[in-house]
Amino acid sequence: MLLDAKTCYTALQARDARFDGRFFVGVASTGIYCRPICRARTPKAENCSFYASAAAAEASGFRPCLRCRPELAPGLARVDAEHRLAQMAAHRMEADGLSDQSIAELADSLGVTDRHLRRVFAREYGVTPIVWLQTRRLLSAKQLLTETTLPVMQVAMDAGFGSVRRMNAIFRTHYDLTPADFRRTTGSGHDTAESVTLSLAYRPPFAWATLLKFLVERAIPGVEQVDSSRYRRTVAITHKGINRRGWISVANCPERNVVAVMVSSSLFPAINQVLARVRFLFDLNCMPGEIEEKLAGMRIGEGCGFEPGLRLPGCFDPFEMTVRAILGQQI
Repeated sequence: MLLDAKTCYTALQARDARFDGRFFVGVASTGIYCRPICRARTPKAENCSFYASAAAAEASGFRPCLRCRPELAPGLARVDAEHRLAQMAAHRMEADGLSDQSIAELADSLGVTDRHLRRVFAREYGVTPIVWLQTRRLLSAKQLLTETTLPVMQVAMDAGFGSVRRMNAIFRTHYDLTPADFRRTTGSGHDTAESVTLSLAYRPPFAWATLLKFLVERAIPGVEQVDSSRYRRTVAITHKGINRRGWISVANCPERNVVAVMVSSSLFPAINQVLARVRFLFDLNCMPGEIEEKLAGMRIGEGCGFEPGLRLPGCFDPFEMTVRAILGQQI
């Protein structure tokens, strides 16, 4: 994304949700970087610098805002081939943290050279894949420390650091705090031993009831359960060669523009994979403003107009969707 400072600052002043996740603003006077929808007082234009990704902002020395929480910002969808490549690499890293792969092996699995992936990725995000991945791990750990009461050791492993020592070192370098100190300054969630609840942000509006209606008509008995306000399902997922089984429950929180994802404790080691699949299932990265601009003039059926906030449902399990297609069921 090419960033124009004047346009970005105008969006920041308006707290325009259409730009949420499309850029981040670093504030020189505070050393903090924010989402464009942050409710804090708008900084002066001369103190603002704009970045295409959270990783680029952190690479410039800014710390994430504790109020708007950059780790919750929606992602971006791209159509250009190089952009898609960078997005695919980012999606892989976001889902499993490259726990079993190097960047070179990731590039090979995507059918490109290591050098080409680094070049394309840097053009898209402004930083190398390694720096981007480190930021994702930091933001994932920050979310787990803020929204759950999981032990610091488990947070380090679930966020992909591999050890508490490594997470402590990176936290001190970036935030000048240990993870334990960070949790004391922000508080923690109120989860139980059986589950945690995490938030995933989206750009409003969101036609939640319409999406649930689509899902309830296609719910698999014994696997999925959908009612008027919530989606539930069982989960079987492989993480580091180990099959994990559990459940998730997803509800909309429109007053905060997030969905609340309750995840069973058995899925904690694969938490990033689970959240990435939920984001895809509910199309949380979509740009509803752009969709409305293109489709608002269309009529859908007799006497029906376009409904703002419509999204394209994905799937939680690709294999599950493939079996549906083969068996000729509705998709």
